[in-house]
Amino acid sequence: MPSEPTPAAPSRILVVEDDEDDLLLLRQALDRLDRPVELRCVQTADEMEAALDAGEWDLVISDHRLPRFDAIRAFNLLRRKRRDIPFVIMSGEMPEEAAVTVMRLGANDYIDKSKPARLLPVVERELRQSKLRREKLDAEEMLRRLTYRDTLTGLPNGRMLVDEAGEALEARAQSGEPALVVVLNLDRFRRINESFGHDVGDRLLQQTARRLARCVPGASAARLAQDRFAVFVRAVDAPGAAEATVRAIAASLDAPFDFAGQPIFLSCTAGYCLYPDDGSDAATLLQRAESAMFEAKRAGSGGVARYDRDPAHRLGPLLRLEQGLRTAAPRGELFLQYQPIVDLGTQDVVGCEALVRWEHPELGTLAPDRFIPLADETGLIQDIGAWVVREAVRQARAWRDRGAGLAVSTNVSAVQFRRPAFAEDLAHALADAALDAGAIEIEITESVLMEHAGETVRTLRRLKDMGVRISVDDFGTGYSSLAYLKRFPIDVLKIDRSFVTGLNDDPDSLAIVRTIIALAKMLKLGVVAEGVESPAQAEFLALLGCDRAQGFHFARPMLGEDLLHWRARRLGADDALRPG
Repeated sequence: MPSEPTPAAPSRILVVEDDEDDLLLLRQALDRLDRPVELRCVQTADEMEAALDAGEWDLVISDHRLPRFDAIRAFNLLRRKRRDIPFVIMSGEMPEEAAVTVMRLGANDYIDKSKPARLLPVVERELRQSKLRREKLDAEEMLRRLTYRDTLTGLPNGRMLVDEAGEALEARAQSGEPALVVVLNLDRFRRINESFGHDVGDRLLQQTARRLARCVPGASAARLAQDRFAVFVRAVDAPGAAEATVRAIAASLDAPFDFAGQPIFLSCTAGYCLYPDDGSDAATLLQRAESAMFEAKRAGSGGVARYDRDPAHRLGPLLRLEQGLRTAAPRGELFLQYQPIVDLGTQDVVGCEALVRWEHPELGTLAPDRFIPLADETGLIQDIGAWVVREAVRQARAWRDRGAGLAVSTNVSAVQFRRPAFAEDLAHALADAALDAGAIEIEITESVLMEHAGETVRTLRRLKDMGVRISVDDFGTGYSSLAYLKRFPIDVLKIDRSFVTGLNDDPDSLAIVRTIIALAKMLKLGVVAEGVESPAQAEFLALLGCDRAQGFHFARPMLGEDLLHWRARRLGADDALRPG
């Protein structure tokens, strides 16, 4: 069973006061607050500075005149320490002119000791504002951490690896000493998730991360995507030794992983490139190592390939995949599966997310990560994305004709979203299907949200004016400041599954999820948690205030007709289905 959320910490008030009677009266007054309060009294500048250095404070209340200190010096000390803490003067003998001066400099209020009735309203107001400021600062700091760290494995993410590698390469720019960038993809990892569940899959990723982090002394490992890792090796004896180093890194995963006495074997496919031969900057090297990894994967799992500058050799398999992708939609090879989204309060199925698949005639069913990056690169994503939107709209209309008013959310790529006619095309699709715009939700990532902010706001407002809902997908994996989020007309934040995985036993994941939910509530947004795999996760998310969730705990992605039957069984009502 998940534990109850911990009670709120007491509000901490620092009091600058030397009169014991006045301090006693202040304590008695603050006891009437509807929250616990922790007081600390100081009487000198040194004591106040020590208290400020020792911890965080929600409010400072200062008498004006003390034997060796006063309110003006206390306020100046607070400013010198650059502490954003509300400052209230409470005195019976401060000249009005002095009080006005300090208020103009930034003090929050002045209370005359002869009028104590003002004390509680002022304190309640400042503590409330202090709490809001603290929550915003905590949210900003948490989001900054998410910019550079993969929370599931604890490894740096790709952005942090590029920064670290970039600094190391700059230091050796003059010498030109070789360095190595390796990208590894775990083979058939999707089957492990499907066979054992995401919980086992996630623990396997964590163990993989630990092995890669120590496989080469002085190297840096990072997690790039679900089953994709990178290793930056700062020093290579000679270019000829690079492949041996890569194979040694891959071999670090050969030993079986033990789960409750059951061995699980992993293999990986690796691509690599060398500095300075294959690129002069970290971002280019990482991109080219990833390209080499995909090239190795097309030749068969478990291989190793170096980046090849020869376009004819490097692009052959890509061109064949691209040719097939160009005709995939007209040939009926693309199809959508739908993963239900459940209200955690009522347990009702309130919608679903549309997920595109490609039934390749030779390669079988391909997940989006096998072809969407290629579609983005070639511009085919516009046609594929348009097909996905039209198909999602068609399915939503068909469900309504069967008596199931399910909303459908669909991911939109950066290329598709930036298309000038995107909103207009969606409007036409809705009109052709005679479907209310509220039945469709558009999902965009944080990176799409933050790039070209002015243009993004205009497109989002056009969609909102139509009645379309907007959600931010995989929230927490990029970086969005509060100031920016407030600018955008969005409706929902979707918590990335990597944070949900460790919710019940990882304090960092719990802190991140709490922060995202608090941020959403602050901005009056809905919250959907992705990747919910257990009843305990679902229960705890509901306890934390999360609105909705999706994941294997509820159902795997399925075809539209199958989802209707699944929903009918869940409702226990065969009459939930009507003939189309």
